[in-house]
Amino acid sequence: MTSFSDTFSNRIKKTCLVPTPGSKNKDPKICGMNMTVTFDSSAWLEYFSGSKKGKIVKQILEGKEHIVTPSICLMEIKNKYLQEEQKFQDRIDFICKNSSISDINQEVALIAAGIKNTYKLYTVDALVYTIAKQQQSTLLTGDAHFKDLENVNLL
Repeated sequence: MTSFSDTFSNRIKKTCLVPTPGSKNKDPKICGMNMTVTFDSSAWLEYFSGSKKGKIVKQILEGKEHIVTPSICLMEIKNKYLQEEQKFQDRIDFICKNSSISDINQEVALIAAGIKNTYKLYTVDALVYTIAKQQQSTLLTGDAHFKDLENVNLL
């Protein structure tokens, strides 16, 4: 799996008609200026931490990409901040304002069951990956569980 910082930031600066050579992604939209990116919880947490990886997330947020956040990620993020006794509402509001929230419905749940079984993912990870696939987007994550899956960029 190619690291996000090595390949993705270069792809968002240009428009191309074919995928980057060596990429598992066969969808030419990944090279366009208006691609869709699904952020998982780790991407948002990096952004809010202001880390080096968070600066990459910030670059995408400030770009022309359409950002999708699975609704279950809101639960994960709120839970993390509750455990750390930190304020969370402003961050949740920011996510909702700056991305499209994709809910888990019957179709997503049933497809995720198959993905969970096939790739041996945790339930939440299977739901997140299913939503990214459903949105025909690239999943942006810091979670190594996704490293061998198509259309995933690791932070």
